[in-house]
Amino acid sequence: MRVIRNCGKTRFSGVTPMSILGALAISTQGMKSQATALSTIGANVANVRSGGYKRSDPFFQTLQSKTTFEQSDINANRPILSQRISLQGLLKGTTNDLDLAISGDGFFITRTTFDSSGETLYTRDGSFAQFALNDITIQDGTSTITTKDSYLIDKNGNYLLGYPANADGTFPTTGAPEPMRVDPYSFIDNGRATTEVDLAFNFNSNTLALDTTDPATTDHMTAVASLNTTGTKPARMEITTISFVDSNGDRQTARMNFTKASANLWDVSLTYQGAPTAQVDTVTIGGTIETGDSYSVTVNGTTASYTATATDTLATVTSQLTNVLNASNAISQVATATSSGGVITLTADTAGEALTTTSAAVNGGATNDNTATSATLTANFNGLTEAPAGDPIRIDFAGSGTVSSYTTTIGGTSILPAIPPSFTMTYPAETAGDADGIASFTMDISGFTQYAANFHQQRYSDNGYEASPISRVGFNTTGHVVGYFSSGNSVSLYQVPLANFVNPDGLQSTNGMAFRETAESGEPDIQVSTSSGKATFLPNTLEISNVNLADEFTALIKTQRAYSSSVKAFQTVNEMMQLVKDMKR
Repeated sequence: MRVIRNCGKTRFSGVTPMSILGALAISTQGMKSQATALSTIGANVANVRSGGYKRSDPFFQTLQSKTTFEQSDINANRPILSQRISLQGLLKGTTNDLDLAISGDGFFITRTTFDSSGETLYTRDGSFAQFALNDITIQDGTSTITTKDSYLIDKNGNYLLGYPANADGTFPTTGAPEPMRVDPYSFIDNGRATTEVDLAFNFNSNTLALDTTDPATTDHMTAVASLNTTGTKPARMEITTISFVDSNGDRQTARMNFTKASANLWDVSLTYQGAPTAQVDTVTIGGTIETGDSYSVTVNGTTASYTATATDTLATVTSQLTNVLNASNAISQVATATSSGGVITLTADTAGEALTTTSAAVNGGATNDNTATSATLTANFNGLTEAPAGDPIRIDFAGSGTVSSYTTTIGGTSILPAIPPSFTMTYPAETAGDADGIASFTMDISGFTQYAANFHQQRYSDNGYEASPISRVGFNTTGHVVGYFSSGNSVSLYQVPLANFVNPDGLQSTNGMAFRETAESGEPDIQVSTSSGKATFLPNTLEISNVNLADEFTALIKTQRAYSSSVKAFQTVNEMMQLVKDMKR
């Protein structure tokens, strides 16, 4: 250090002596800085259990301010808050289906309004809920329901954004995400027809082939017809039931029939409930109508009769007998009678239910020519229909225990199981005005085996789901919003994307643990977790704060000491100033 004397004025080169007022300013700034640090620590501690809260750490920057005429330099500091947004918070399990945590990088994307005019904000707090928004009217059969639709929101009332599923069940990976509607009626009409069935079965290799000498089991289709008619399963036949969804969104069932043709060869077909046909019987009355002639019709064991009078004609006899048939409680419950001329027509009230109709005529007059003849005009059909309609599918195990090939016609060209057989069935519409429901799907038979073990189903699944209201909503580990329907099905409805930033610590904090994009954070890169590989989702879990209480209390002690030191410095400088003031007296 050099001492310079100039015109009686002495100053020091290299170091400028600090004035007593500068020392006072430094200690004051120190107290302000430590007070800011104390406030930051207090906020961290207060939010230690807050969902999605990201702590801030206080740091200090040196300040130098040169005074007038180089009399002194004020060396002080100012606080700088460093956001720790990029640090993972503690994960806590919950019982709420709408809680979802992110393990890794990324933020949930939310919007302050339903439409695109609102501000987009980002959050790590996955405590979501449903919010009722618009009035809607739902037609439920013959009744009308007025209710509201609802959407997923975060705790601030901002709409959680996601991608809706494509028609084939996949999800887009680009484009603008949108609010996600999840009320019970949001997917009431969105049943999906089954197109693929996966079935694994073991065929008992010890099963005997059909007894072709038995008229009821001469071949596979004969055995199936016997079961359809009698309701009794023929010997050496196995059956099971599978379900799937038709084109109307209705879940249907079909019976699978299995019979063994010969060693390693099995025949398989489906029997389903198609449209039944109502039986129509006729009774034809004939002869000379005379007083005392009696005519009777018996339907399912109940007899109705009429005796002619002198004024009757053939037409009046059939009309009167028709009235007696319809007046019979037992008969009217199973059939309806009409007449025209000398013919009575009996139509089954329920399609698929068989009628047994007989008739008789008793001569009571002089002419012995009275007749009553019954016949079936339209045969009863219970609607049980086979698929395929002709030959069954014949499966060849070739002694290996697994499917070697199959044919769609007996003696037809062999097809490898890699090309699965297909089935098509037509079901009567369950709702008035709907078209018939078509069920058309392929069946993966690669899981069929033939071993010396019980005949049993090992697994079954189909990719369809029927139209029904949602009973509850949740998330899965891939970030899908899953709807659990009253039908028992669960369907992935939406994909929750994540927004990633180059510098997440540069985001601007807003109320409610939400963040706003800034120039320092960079623009968001919107991806799904499965494609980014940067994060996974944890359902029934919440991410709470990333505050470490031990670290905060350590910082609190240091801050308290620093603040106390600044206070002590301030007091000392103040005492020195008092001495200076006293010197003037």
